[in-house]
Amino acid sequence: MFASQFTALRFSAGVASRRMPAALPEKMSSRFASSVPLVRKQMSPQERAALRAARRERAAQVLQEQQKGSAAAAAASTSTNKLMASRWIWYAAVGVPSALLVWGFSDENSPPAKFSEMIGLTGLIRSYTDEIAKPSHDKLLPDWSQMPNVPHDIPVPHTLVLDLENTLVNSTWDRKYGWRHAKRPGVDKFLLDMAQYYEIV
Repeated sequence: MFASQFTALRFSAGVASRRMPAALPEKMSSRFASSVPLVRKQMSPQERAALRAARRERAAQVLQEQQKGSAAAAAASTSTNKLMASRWIWYAAVGVPSALLVWGFSDENSPPAKFSEMIGLTGLIRSYTDEIAKPSHDKLLPDWSQMPNVPHDIPVPHTLVLDLENTLVNSTWDRKYGWRHAKRPGVDKFLLDMAQYYEIV
């Protein structure tokens, strides 16, 4: 039924005598209102000219908005390009000196090593690393003769170096109790006995 109505309406849409009014009657149900085609009303040439002018204005506005959007996108892309360029400059500013330092440290006869020695950078780095690597005193243990409460006639005992962590003492940490330390059974007697024969470090 709807196909025949559609065909009849399709053929009658072009005929001016069968045009429907712009407003549908009140008593027509909404179910049939969607199936009735809306037909254009008669327009005067002045109305058509005004409608065309309004369409041209809207098209010009849309084109201007698109051009503004493309200009904003171009500005965003240039800012992105500047950001990428600044990122590469930063990479170069960090990477090139790092590569020169590595080259200077690995080869003492390289141009970066000679230049850093000429300006005094090598001596500064060596003094800093020597402070960390070398012991703070010439003797880590005092001489046996300089120890208080030790008679001078006792011979110098041998030094026994013991590792405490996970050998004689075990330390664990948990959220409930914090740090807990456990001594190996018999460690006190072991230390007292060894102290008679060795200097324990």
